[in-house]
Amino acid sequence: MIVAAGTKRKPKLEAVSTAFTKVMDRLGRNKEGIKVHPFEVPSGISSMPLSLAELLEGAMMRAKNAQIAARNTSLDVDFCVGMEGGFFRHSRGSENYVFLQSWAFCLRAGQGYFGSSGAMPVPPVIAAEIYENDAELGLIIDRYGAENDIRSKGGAYAVFSQGLINRQQSFELALLAALTPFFNAALYKR
Repeated sequence: MIVAAGTKRKPKLEAVSTAFTKVMDRLGRNKEGIKVHPFEVPSGISSMPLSLAELLEGAMMRAKNAQIAARNTSLDVDFCVGMEGGFFRHSRGSENYVFLQSWAFCLRAGQGYFGSSGAMPVPPVIAAEIYENDAELGLIIDRYGAENDIRSKGGAYAVFSQGLINRQQSFELALLAALTPFFNAALYKR
């Protein structure tokens, strides 16, 4: 199975390999391996998505741009995937909440589906730095996580959850959710 991924980030690529390995037999491809072709493609959104609309748009555009990149290299693929992580706000009465969430979009033969990870509350001090000071999440997380380039490792998920959940796991869940209509097509086509 050949998958074009709209990213070159290690946690995202590992999520693609893991998710497709889990569902390969359900997709009728249990006898072959998975080959993931990474492409650095634009998302068409801001570098730090701050809304659900941006997260979904970014994931979908990365999948579509990975498809274009694969075609431009004459690569015949089974799936094209895009992933986007970021924040979104939700207000309830006078309470305002900010969540971290990962989204994926899986595209196959012109048909595409979204899937998401769970939504994790963002610590208020970090949300304020992002929304009020327009700071970059990667720099903030490195400071609170006391490590450099955390986004290429466990990400904000690992910092917030003290390592219980990491960036790869969040994208893996999002990918599995987006792949569900492909491997459970009988139910989704009813």
